Amino acid sequence: MQIDKIKYDVIVCGGGMAGVVAAIAAARLGAQTLLIEKHNCSGGVMTSGILSLLGPLNDKHQRVILGIPAEIVDRLADMGGSKLKSGFIPINHEMLKLLLDRMLEESGVKVLYHSLAVDAQMQGSMIDKLMVANKGGIMECHANMFVDGTGDGDVAFKAGCKYEMGRKKDGWMQPLTTVCRLGGVDPKVYKFEDNFTYSDDIKKALASGEMTIPADGIGAACFVPGMDGVIAVNMSHIYGVDPTSPEALSRAEMIGREQAQEIASFFQKYVTGCKKAFLVDTSTLIGIRESRRFIGEYVLTVEDVVSGRRFEDAVVANAYHLDIHNEPDDKRLEEKKKGLGLGFPKQYYHIPYRCLLPKGADNLLVSGRCISTTHEALSSTRIGPCCMAIGQAAGTAAALCAKDGILPGDLKIDILRATLLKNKVFING
Repeated sequence: MQIDKIKYDVIVCGGGMAGVVAAIAAARLGAQTLLIEKHNCSGGVMTSGILSLLGPLNDKHQRVILGIPAEIVDRLADMGGSKLKSGFIPINHEMLKLLLDRMLEESGVKVLYHSLAVDAQMQGSMIDKLMVANKGGIMECHANMFVDGTGDGDVAFKAGCKYEMGRKKDGWMQPLTTVCRLGGVDPKVYKFEDNFTYSDDIKKALASGEMTIPADGIGAACFVPGMDGVIAVNMSHIYGVDPTSPEALSRAEMIGREQAQEIASFFQKYVTGCKKAFLVDTSTLIGIRESRRFIGEYVLTVEDVVSGRRFEDAVVANAYHLDIHNEPDDKRLEEKKKGLGLGFPKQYYHIPYRCLLPKGADNLLVSGRCISTTHEALSSTRIGPCCMAIGQAAGTAAALCAKDGILPGDLKIDILRATLLKNKVFING
């Protein structure tokens, strides 16, 4: 069946932060927009993944991610869902769910939760329709333009676009993480000070068999705003997983829940203020740092990131460092303690529009961590605020193309950039 018998201007598949911002951006420009999301809410790892830590939106000098991402941060703070507006921002993921729903409704986006795109049917090099499975059966969803915000690039994959996975020399990919929340934490005593504060205790726990998680630090463990005594812990690491394999992904979810139990026990025994801590819950969406990267008209490199490279067709500015979660060893630990080996950009760098244009599907844009980058560059672009900024660029481009009846490859960059700037996006400063 065909949903509402409507051919949309823009369909965004995947309602994570990259997809939801794309849908809002497209709808605000007047495009009839449909958002398709497999879970029961938008926000991806920030909501279903209970990551509860968003940022940063700035480099050392200024805020470089503005537009809709900054609006989300500001409105969430006004709701009481966060207390900060810069740096790494602890957030209340339940309030973020509500805020994103409200922004989708305000923008006029049609939303289908509990819906999964199972196929992309092509006419030549164009996506004709998406086949979507949900409670209504198998639906045919038609549009002029499509945006893939699924993270793994599921639509681009089904459309036959070219992609790469993992490190070039051996295909190694970053680990997955199951975030968990612990309650019963004493707010008067507990304070997350440093990733490696408990590194010696972790070694003890690993040596004694109390813990099996390959880690050299806690990662992140911050209080959730509005939840007294509750912290969200990003410490789990599950290596050797292909996130596009159904069997491997299922096994990773099971391992992640085992690791959450170990984390709770570790905090109870070793971490100040957590003697009475208990496991509240684990994420319903496992955190995936890396999977498919679709080859576009340009491939962003690690040199582009660390040099702060500028591009004439820039649509996003980002300043997050290279963040590759290699399996721990003493050398890496010592380097990180000294602030080395992280690959901080000299200043913010640009992501060019060409990275959003996958080869193989002419009416498709990719958004979020599946854009065209190398393995190393992805470790910077995958962060939430950057994915949101990419989403605004992708949604804006899709709406402009639908309005003028052109393809993304034919969209004039001056028009796209002018529209982004009009909507408070930071590109150059």
